[in-house]
Amino acid sequence: MDLAPYERMVKLLLTDGERTAASALADTLLAEVGRLAGLDTEGVRPLVNALGLTDAMRDDVAVRGFDRGSLLSGAPGSEDGYVRVKGVLN
Repeated sequence: MDLAPYERMVKLLLTDGERTAASALADTLLAEVGRLAGLDTEGVRPLVNALGLTDAMRDDVAVRGFDRGSLLSGAPGSEDGYVRVKGVLN
């Protein structure tokens, strides 16, 4: 599979080795999906979730949140109401 269009789209810079490995993996994945597409699934119910749970979501009810001070008290450092972290960009 030619990954060049996808590399440009998502702004990836792959080495030749990475490109070869990713291309082989994509080919394998597409072949397996193609194999699955050929299976007869007539009468097979779709699997919505593996646990068999239904309506496992809680009701959407507003609850009191945390105050900023208590949240920042667990941070290694804070400044002006924000968590202070080391810089990652020069």
